[in-house]
Amino acid sequence: MSGLARNTDPDTSHEAAKLNTTTLESRVFEVINANGPMTTEEIARATGIDLQSITPRIAPLMRLGILVDTGIRKPGASGRNRRVIGVKNGV
Repeated sequence: MSGLARNTDPDTSHEAAKLNTTTLESRVFEVINANGPMTTEEIARATGIDLQSITPRIAPLMRLGILVDTGIRKPGASGRNRRVIGVKNGV
């Protein structure tokens, strides 16, 4: 086993294990803080980071009280509503 991926895992798992989640979380916070509330799709476009890497960064930042669900919903690319995430006041 190397890092967070097992030797038997596909190459995509090994690539994902190399991601620095602390850096990704910082980048998510920075882009929302600079641009205002956004959906995960908007964050992915603004950062150039895959949506699949952005989405798992939201919950930990919300648990820390850094980000909040604004209660606003916007349609995403699929037409389904996505929540709009913002920086908690005072952070």
